[in-house]
Amino acid sequence: MTSLPAAENEFSRLLSRDALGAKTERCEISASPSECEALARRFGLLAIECLSAQLTVRPRGALGLVEVTGRLRAKVSQACVVTLEPVADDIDAEISLTYTLREEDPEDIEVEFDPDAEDPPELIGPDGLDLGEAVVQQLAVLLDPYPRRKDAVLPSSAQAGVDDGGTKSPFAALKELKR
Repeated sequence: MTSLPAAENEFSRLLSRDALGAKTERCEISASPSECEALARRFGLLAIECLSAQLTVRPRGALGLVEVTGRLRAKVSQACVVTLEPVADDIDAEISLTYTLREEDPEDIEVEFDPDAEDPPELIGPDGLDLGEAVVQQLAVLLDPYPRRKDAVLPSSAQAGVDDGGTKSPFAALKELKR
C-alpha cells in the first residue's frame, strides 16, 4: 500500500517528545496573518483576524499521559446563513486535552462507546505534539455551524413555505396537517 504525503499544517507549533515528559511547559502561540488566511480557506470562513492560545502542558501521572489546558482566543468572520453577509464572532474558550506518549498495539485496544465518557487520550506522534494543530481543531469545534446576523430575516415567501417559483413547500403541507 502506498502512503500519501502528509498534509502540511497551516498553523504548526511542534513541542518535541523530549520536552513532554519531564516538567510543566507554558506556551503562548499565535497565528501569523498568512496562517490565519490559510486557516480561513481551510474552514471556508470569510476571515480569521487573529488566533492565539495560552497553554500549559504538563505530565499527568505515571502512565505517560500529557495534559494540555489553557485559553483559546480568536476573531473570525463567517457568512450569514440567511444573507451571506459577514458575521463577526469573538471566541474566548477554555480548552483541555489529554494525550499519551505510550504506543499500544492496536490488537490490544478494546473499544467501548460511551457518549458521556471522557474522550480517550490521543497518541502523540513520533515528532512530538503539534500544539498549533490541537488549537486549530478546538477552533473548528467552537465555530458557530449556522452563523446568522441578528437583523437577518427570511423572505416572507420562505417563512410561508413557498419557494421562489411560487410553489408551496411539502413541509408547509405537513405544517397544515399538524393543526
